Amino acid sequence: IHFIQSNYTKALQMYSAVIERDAANKAALVGVARCNFELENYGSVKQAYAKLQELDPALAERFAYLELRGDAAARASDTAALKAVAVWEEE
Repeated sequence: IHFIQSNYTKALQMYSAVIERDAANKAALVGVARCNFELENYGSVKQAYAKLQELDPALAERFAYLELRGDAAARASDTAALKAVAVWEEE
């Protein structure tokens, strides 16, 4: 919900807490990568996205814009309307 409300810092805190408990949580990895992308922390995006690619290449492909930077990435994320996409995992 924080991500959808554009509260990326709070969303990142929440996703990071999940990663601390479960480093292989794919939904949280997507969240961490997306929040860092919005916050322009591209080094952190790269780390989270690389881990996601290892765990679930098909899911990573859905968010391929995370490998881009700047205007190209903004256009890719806007045209795909990915800000409204939520990824869930249940334990």
